[in-house]
Amino acid sequence: MKKLRAFFLVILYALLPGAVSATHIVGGEINYEFLGNDTYKITLIVYRDCYYGVPPFDPVASIGVFNSSNVLMYDLRVNVNADSVLIPPVISTNCLPPPVDICYRKATYDTILQLPAIAGGYQLAYQRCCRNASLDNIVSPDAQGITIYATIPGTEKFPNNSNPVIKQLPAPFICEDVYFEFDNSATDADGDSLFYEICTPFNGANQGMPNPQPPGAPPYLNIVWAPGFSLVNVMGGGPLAINPFTGKLTATPDNQGQFVYSVCIKEFRNGILLGATKRDFQFNVTPCPNITIASIGGDDILCQNSTTVQFSNVSYNATGFFWNFGDNTTLADTSILQDPVYTFPAPGTYTVTLIAFNNNPACNDTIIKLISIVGEYQVDFNFLVDSCTGKVSFSQFELTNQTTINHQWNFGDNNTGSGNNTAHTYLADGSYQVTGYFISDKGCRDTVIKAVNIPYPILNVTATANPAIVQSGDPASLIASSSSAVSYLWQPSVGIPNPNLSTILVVPNQTTTYTVYVTNSLDCRDSATITVKVFGDECEEPYIFIPNAFTPNGDGENDTLFVRSQVLEKITMIIYDRWGQKLFETNLIETGWDGTHQGSPLATGVFDYYIEAVCLNKKLFVRKGNITLLR
Repeated sequence: MKKLRAFFLVILYALLPGAVSATHIVGGEINYEFLGNDTYKITLIVYRDCYYGVPPFDPVASIGVFNSSNVLMYDLRVNVNADSVLIPPVISTNCLPPPVDICYRKATYDTILQLPAIAGGYQLAYQRCCRNASLDNIVSPDAQGITIYATIPGTEKFPNNSNPVIKQLPAPFICEDVYFEFDNSATDADGDSLFYEICTPFNGANQGMPNPQPPGAPPYLNIVWAPGFSLVNVMGGGPLAINPFTGKLTATPDNQGQFVYSVCIKEFRNGILLGATKRDFQFNVTPCPNITIASIGGDDILCQNSTTVQFSNVSYNATGFFWNFGDNTTLADTSILQDPVYTFPAPGTYTVTLIAFNNNPACNDTIIKLISIVGEYQVDFNFLVDSCTGKVSFSQFELTNQTTINHQWNFGDNNTGSGNNTAHTYLADGSYQVTGYFISDKGCRDTVIKAVNIPYPILNVTATANPAIVQSGDPASLIASSSSAVSYLWQPSVGIPNPNLSTILVVPNQTTTYTVYVTNSLDCRDSATITVKVFGDECEEPYIFIPNAFTPNGDGENDTLFVRSQVLEKITMIIYDRWGQKLFETNLIETGWDGTHQGSPLATGVFDYYIEAVCLNKKLFVRKGNITLLR
């Protein structure tokens, strides 16, 4: 259903109490460029509505740098560049003046930062509230902000990376009931493979704290779609969609209004997903009466052996057409049909021109499009199943003369993968629908779906002990668990009456590691180990270990202060600063101190601790001392 765009609501909103905290955020993106020696140039771009005058962009933006555990590592305070840039409200027709009630500006913040490569990489985020109150496709837009987000890969991938940079911005407005096409592709300095998708914008910040410094930590919440709208129906009509491999954005909106959306760009290198970059932006859909817009639908790359092409004419409000197919071997490469068919002399790239006529010649419109005929692309894949382990090895191969440069897999068990000659291990028997998505060096795509059957239950043996710590002379139950085992053997078997049972009773007089060997009906074999620790009358160091320093720097090593022991039953640990203020307290052995107080990281320093614990032998252990926190 069509509805009238009520631009005056924005004016009314600006006069409401509390509107001073709103910033009319339109969108944004974060880019980073690797400069060498662990150094990055980080660039934040923010788009704002400027219909009511030049918007006062924040003089300083707070960009949060988080590790993969969502811990804030750096709070970058970046000054805005001197001048913001107007985004012209233009459209591809010479017969329609731009609307006067649409105005967007762009501001840029950039800085240089050293980021040493770490496991898991980094997350970059900026938050601002609030969005235009006039947005139609989300709930309470004036109370929903934005989180602009990108990721830097860690040491387990390719840390020295620059993320994709989108080439251009679409016009701020598009026409109602008109086919819209826009090149939303990006360039990548590293030559990585890019995968595009429409995604849900992130929410972020609020009216109470419109400009958080630093921004809140991940994970981030999505915006809430208004009734009738969703990721598959962003603005009504022909759905907003993007070609996942070329980045071509298309839609035929049939609602007048203002609509927010996001494009996510996933970056792959050698089949490995490095991360994702997200652009948040919004369209204004306006009526475009009495205009003509020339438009050619369909793919730009035709992956077919035949050189005969059926053209799709999706022009708007035209009275006639003229085609020139760019075939330089003949002068007869023209047509006046709406949807012509033309046979080219050979595969190749051709410049196709379409003129759409209007009753007013001044309103005729022309589009020029490169069409490439590159030949058929067809692939297949083989797989080999290891029935004992559930491991399946996949190998893709080409059936036609093109080279596959990107391999993506959906294994049918909520897991995905990438790369050729990949493998996946299934945890249960059953039939799984495996889908392979492939891209060739010429931009062609193919999808192959096959059923992979795991015919027998996987052994998946585990071993547990109850209890795992005993006093000398006390018993412990050893329990082996497997989905398909038919025989068991425990070793060492000394003192075990029947070592061939799944559950046995042991009475060790010293710490002992037990191994259970299992076999199923296919003669598949697996094993698992469990250690039963035996303690006498110990309730002292070194059986209770208290570190003298820890380093909560987010590198995954010694980040948390724990009391380490296998002889404790209960514990109370309290941390004080040098003035005696209590900073942390726990009564759980598995809970440690992360070097923060009330959510804020503490600086390097020496802190006091008090520990009171009860050992398994019911003896009391009490210690006072100090601990050094190192950043």
